[in-house]
Amino acid sequence: MLDINKKTMERELTVLLKRLFTLPEVNKVQIRDIDIFSADESQKIRSSIDKCYHDVLSDIDVGIHVTLHPDDLGNGHGYLSNPQRIGLSRDNYLGLAFSDGDKAFQMFRVILKSGIRFDIGFYITEDSTAPIHNILQEKEDEVKDEGKYWKRWDLQKADSFWFVEIQALAKLLRGDYLIADHLANMQINETLVAQMIDRDDSLGDNFHRYGSHEALNYMNVIESGCPYSGGDEIFNMIACKIYAAAIKYDQLIKELNPSYEERSKIFIEIWEEYERNYI
Repeated sequence: MLDINKKTMERELTVLLKRLFTLPEVNKVQIRDIDIFSADESQKIRSSIDKCYHDVLSDIDVGIHVTLHPDDLGNGHGYLSNPQRIGLSRDNYLGLAFSDGDKAFQMFRVILKSGIRFDIGFYITEDSTAPIHNILQEKEDEVKDEGKYWKRWDLQKADSFWFVEIQALAKLLRGDYLIADHLANMQINETLVAQMIDRDDSLGDNFHRYGSHEALNYMNVIESGCPYSGGDEIFNMIACKIYAAAIKYDQLIKELNPSYEERSKIFIEIWEEYERNYI
């Protein structure tokens, strides 16, 4: 069972800081107005968490100040190509999104499998005299499986999907129905895109003058009912869409990329932990 609280936040933040302070380009980490120069500064770490914490849905704003050679900048996407450099991988996160900036700023938004959320911003000083750390990684070649019309589903898209699922859920639980429904609709649309690609793969073509009155996969889940719908009518409607998107996305993406590992189980564990602590 997950346990999302300040103690878990401290543990996960300390793990992140230990990783960051092994990197030669890191000058300091700033959380709110607290400068941290070592993973051993326990009191500063606790104070920074206190400043970020509002409730169990809170994230930790981590500002990483680095000095990089121009060859490591990658047009503002250096760390996106290599999140493992700061200890982030699909082994430890549920979802990850990247916000485009300019060369002086890059940002990750991540939800760990422990349920802890980070907003990680890189504040970059460019220095042509700095050593080159080879931060940029080549993107793997896309694979097209035999008999398929499309190439395999990009797993970075899946990473982003699961982060948005958490965003939608957090907005719902905080009562922001307008944004929660907007995000839930985006997620449902992602399942429809995946279902359309699956249809193209099955038929060997992406041109369909007429459809076949296809069943909408996500509707099967909604019609079966959402187990996490204990609120008012609008809450329940949005919760059903978020839940249906999670279940069907897992199934569809596994068909579109065999290397995809399903994530709805951990998402539901986080949902249940949120409800235990928040509702």
